Amino acid sequence: MAVSETRMLSKISVNQEEATPKEKEQVMVLGAGRSGIAAARLAVYLGGDVTLKDENIDCLSPLLKEQLSKEGIHLDLGKILKPLDFGTATKVIVSPGLPPEKWSGLAVPEYDSRVIGELEWASALSPFPLLAVGGTNGKSTTSALAAHFLRACGLSVFLGGNFGTPLSEAVLSERKRIAQELSPEYDAGVVEISSFQAETMSPVRSWFDPVVHLFLNITPDHLDRHPSEEAYRRAKWQSFRGISPSHFTVFNGDPESGLYPLRKTPGRPAFFFASRKGASPELPVEEAPVFLLSEDGKTGRVSGFPGQKGETEIWQLDGFSLPGLGNRQNLAASLLGTLIFLNEQRKIGKVRGQDSGDMPFPEKTLLLESLSGFRGLPHRMEVIAEKNGICFINDSKATNVDATLMALKGFSVKSGNKGGDDADARSLILIMGGRDKGASYFPLASPVKDLVRVLIVLGESREVIAKSLSSFCETIPVSSMKMAVDVALSKGREGDTVLLSPGCSSYDMFHGYEERGNAFAMLVREALGVYRGGA
Repeated sequence: MAVSETRMLSKISVNQEEATPKEKEQVMVLGAGRSGIAAARLAVYLGGDVTLKDENIDCLSPLLKEQLSKEGIHLDLGKILKPLDFGTATKVIVSPGLPPEKWSGLAVPEYDSRVIGELEWASALSPFPLLAVGGTNGKSTTSALAAHFLRACGLSVFLGGNFGTPLSEAVLSERKRIAQELSPEYDAGVVEISSFQAETMSPVRSWFDPVVHLFLNITPDHLDRHPSEEAYRRAKWQSFRGISPSHFTVFNGDPESGLYPLRKTPGRPAFFFASRKGASPELPVEEAPVFLLSEDGKTGRVSGFPGQKGETEIWQLDGFSLPGLGNRQNLAASLLGTLIFLNEQRKIGKVRGQDSGDMPFPEKTLLLESLSGFRGLPHRMEVIAEKNGICFINDSKATNVDATLMALKGFSVKSGNKGGDDADARSLILIMGGRDKGASYFPLASPVKDLVRVLIVLGESREVIAKSLSSFCETIPVSSMKMAVDVALSKGREGDTVLLSPGCSSYDMFHGYEERGNAFAMLVREALGVYRGGA
């Protein structure tokens, strides 16, 4: 075994020992949502004396309260949290939904050796290796793609973190199987990581150490939680500061990704790239694994891997059908991350590769065959209906301006449409609006001018958006999603695309982007009299 691999395994052992509560060690879990409950159950299983604390006295059902108490978890509900009031607890596990002001008194928390986020803590205890996905936009689709590709190669994969299932749940399940001498359920884990989960991470502790960590982009978001754009960026970068030098940090090579200038990280760099513009001059592409995607998204160029001997390998990606520049970047990121992860696991005998001779990518055929099997995620550039030559797309997950910008850029590349001042040449009807997040809408000016014939605005932000963009196309304010759909139908003509890509939070009119997207899809299908897939 190589020296770097020995050091890596030693670090895993040390992290697990430090993260494991000693017998009856006082552990406090802050926040009784799904992540907090999962962390409390894992901590008590490992031997801790656990208190689960939440300000909301009604956050748990009576049945769940009874279950948790029977499992040995002390409940402390309904009391206002006081900053740094941890009693005798020596481990304080924080749920990602709990703002740092609540437990630290600061909008940007300072390092406290007692405090650790649920995801970082669970990662130190994980018996299976991790591939992590971070960034502002595209995290969920990229995470799902990476899990899809790893499964296509025969691995059993946990998919969770910010994506849905807390990592603590999977770690608890896996550790119980190990204790019962059962075969492992998972060969690998793919975890999506948000700024809320990253903001408590620290290089002092350096427990969060995935084998591969993808970083897609950074653009202004969650400024209702973070006090400034710089604080948000700092929180995102925190997740990279504990990476081992033998592990990989995979960055978007697009100079417009918001990652540049790159901050120094201890991991080994790799780069993916999918854009109409040239790569950032910072990219050391001759010294690192690289995945370059063609402008049309149909061809990938892979280089920098052991066994390639300096040559570039061409991958034909025709099977991938999801629209948009964002999805092409997600594809490039997930394929590169998957290839690196498989290669690293093969080195230590955790992946049984095919008999490939000198082939650097023994799973290439499996990966390419799996492309057509990935249908995307709901509310992310999801085609919900097509009728009378008009396509309706639900991109309700576009909850910030940059996500909407990526959607529009994808249409520009796909259609070649450059309408400019000629409104008749434009074929996009765009529905935007919701709760404003404080970011400027002016970055949308150029693509709106080039592509959008009608802009429909709704929600709390409709006046702000209209003021920013109405000079570039016909702009119509509405007061409901039904009105938005009705106007779109009245304005639509053969060859048009009606795109819901709000660029805003949904919480002014809905309980989440899912509810907003579902409402849009239902109204469109009812109006057209069609079911999924069109008519």
